[in-house]
Amino acid sequence: MRLRLFSYTVRTGTVAVAFFAAQFICGIHPAGAQSANSTPAAVATPHAADGHPDLTGLWKGTAGGGFYLVTEGNKVQYLQHNQNPDVLDDPNLTKTRALNQVEGQERRAESYKKNPNLMPSYKPELLAKVHELEVHETEMDPAFHCHPSGVPRVGPPRQIVQAPGLLVFLYMSENGAPYRVIPTDGRPHRTDVEPSYMGDSIGHWEGDTLVVDVNRFNDDTWLSNDGWFHSTKMHVVERFTRNGNNLTYQMTVEDPEVLTTSWAKNPATLKLSTDPADMISDATAIEAPCVEVDSQHIVNHDHL
Repeated sequence: MRLRLFSYTVRTGTVAVAFFAAQFICGIHPAGAQSANSTPAAVATPHAADGHPDLTGLWKGTAGGGFYLVTEGNKVQYLQHNQNPDVLDDPNLTKTRALNQVEGQERRAESYKKNPNLMPSYKPELLAKVHELEVHETEMDPAFHCHPSGVPRVGPPRQIVQAPGLLVFLYMSENGAPYRVIPTDGRPHRTDVEPSYMGDSIGHWEGDTLVVDVNRFNDDTWLSNDGWFHSTKMHVVERFTRNGNNLTYQMTVEDPEVLTTSWAKNPATLKLSTDPADMISDATAIEAPCVEVDSQHIVNHDHL
């Protein structure tokens, strides 16, 4: 685990953040089968002047990724999905630390076995490529070699700034400090931009849900670990629904070049944070850009 400090500029502000990256912790509550509006909010949802929900805020998940550990003494036996993610039974991060010792491959394989829909459905002729990339993940995963995670792998933003006609998404990422500007003024996708890691985003409102449509990707990112590659034909739809101090994030991927059907990750619920310690703030010490120096020391194919 490495501490990375970086900065980026959005219009007039420079933001520097520190981030402890660990790919086995997703930092969000899986929302499971619940809809975004199935549970009443403890507080009223704020609205902007245009009448739409105001998504402005610092949005934070919790460690553990909705999994809990079944242990015997100090030995981890197996993982189960937490069916009641709002109940946190790991106040001292004891189980989170134990999670670090669980083989990532075994943990994910157990999850996929219980719910195959957690995996993208690749065309049969591409399954061998997925397996080969998974086996050689430390050599082939672009994120391991300092490439941006990209959409959708970067996940939901850590902070949202909402203004008339647009939103700005700010992220905490080990490989750089990406941001996205999402216009909501009805403009179409741009056709004069090169494919990129984050793609081209436009947003619109469907009731109280912000829908972000993203296209024009390069193919230099993965959907997640395990060799889940995509093509430049990938199309991503993200949905954000605020319910009081909760923000539900849903994501669907279409890629007719490599997938047999669309793939949707489990919805995730983030919490609004007002803790000053969680704020993305200016800093004077800025680390140099990510430079990969570890691959020469890898002697086998072990990976998270």
